[in-house]
Amino acid sequence: MDVARRPAQSAPGIATQDLTDARLQVASWGTPVEELALLDPPPAGTWEAAGQRLSSLGAIDEAGTATALGRTLASLPLDPPLGRALLASSAILGASKAARFVALLSEDLRAPGADLGALERRLGRAGASDAGIGKAQAARVKETQARLERLARRLAETGAGDDRGASTWDCAAKGRTREDELALTCALAYPEWIARRRTNSTAYILAGGVGAELPQGCPLEGQEWLAVASIDRAPASRHARILAAVPLSEEDALAAGAALVATRTQASIRKGALRATRTRALGAIPLSSAPASSLSEEEATALVAEHLASRGLGDLCWGKEASSLRERMRVLHDVLGEPWPDVSDEALAGSARRWLAPWAKHLASGASLNCVSMLDALRSMLPWPQAARLDELVPEKMPIPSGGTRPVDWSGAHPVLTLRVQQAFGWTDTPRLVDGRVPLVLHLTDPAGRPAAVTSDLTSFWAGPYRDVRAQLRGRYPKHPWPEDPLHAQPTNRAKRRG
Repeated sequence: MDVARRPAQSAPGIATQDLTDARLQVASWGTPVEELALLDPPPAGTWEAAGQRLSSLGAIDEAGTATALGRTLASLPLDPPLGRALLASSAILGASKAARFVALLSEDLRAPGADLGALERRLGRAGASDAGIGKAQAARVKETQARLERLARRLAETGAGDDRGASTWDCAAKGRTREDELALTCALAYPEWIARRRTNSTAYILAGGVGAELPQGCPLEGQEWLAVASIDRAPASRHARILAAVPLSEEDALAAGAALVATRTQASIRKGALRATRTRALGAIPLSSAPASSLSEEEATALVAEHLASRGLGDLCWGKEASSLRERMRVLHDVLGEPWPDVSDEALAGSARRWLAPWAKHLASGASLNCVSMLDALRSMLPWPQAARLDELVPEKMPIPSGGTRPVDWSGAHPVLTLRVQQAFGWTDTPRLVDGRVPLVLHLTDPAGRPAAVTSDLTSFWAGPYRDVRAQLRGRYPKHPWPEDPLHAQPTNRAKRRG
């Protein structure tokens, strides 16, 4: 039965294996993976995770190009995390200790009670029979240690190593115990697995963003920081299980995970004004947070732009004139296209850094978003010299037969002009706007302003539907003219004259 359920062929290795070393080799070659003649492309998620891991090691830069350290790691007969740990820790602890710890980390570790420090101590003190690992595994660790020590000494002689050097950790080098040294080596290998205990919880958050828990009764419970060497995560579990870890000082956590330490500025709009908070974090681990006492103009515009992109444009002050201009510009873009700009929510949010620039100083000082004149912002986007035809193409108001003007409503699918039936007498040529491409829709009302008819073809309206409107309304509004021949009647804004 098991054989029958098996797939016809096993999945290719590129779809199931860790691709950290493969991605580093590709980065060192300098050839995009898309240009390689691979039988199967790497899964996007696995490839991205490999890139994040290499970035945390300092092996690739933001563009995905191998750094000097990355090129050295690519040349070593070691997985990149272990190679980085060997290079960096041998410069601090010496080749013998570094090789010892990296040899231990190269094993499939499942420490009793997840206590990696206790495992290492027992292994060094009593041998395999009392170490919680088999004799074969103990022999492998010893053999690997010897090989790695030779490699570390050879690299030291040739001057290869972590391009940041041992000085990065000199400030914390004094007074380390052997367990501290193991923790630093582990953190250098797996900076994404540096863990900090959550506030008021026994659970941990890893720098890579994964939640994790220690096994019950673990002697490491209560430790603020851990260097994690091995984790396991069941598909249905909220947290990963920590299988091997060792207590880590905050100073060494920050040094080993230096590539992941960043200060981010987050903003919100409270009471109409920009309020920013600066948060320093090691990957997903928060370190400190405080209100931003001052912002640069560039920061202010960038933060407001991010807020508009995520929350919409509702916090801006849209007056009647600005809203009307935006609606007219929308029609021009939809009908004529370039060079008339896109003024949709998405487009305005995407270009916000540019049009917010004139108010950057005010925003940086904490002024309300009301200081941003959206009317001026929209006017600054109008293309010249085409903007000279704005009122001709999409008029804000239009003259009507009875005299005066009425506003055009551009907010809907078609422009709308509202007037009373009596004001339209004699009008037969319904206007077409935007160079004749868009018909004007007339909303004709009774004398009280209630809807009587909707048309974009006045000639047809006077010839037919007007009769029904006249029959229904002339008895209700006898003081207003309802001629049988509206085509030749005088349009009026007034009721009939008396007597």
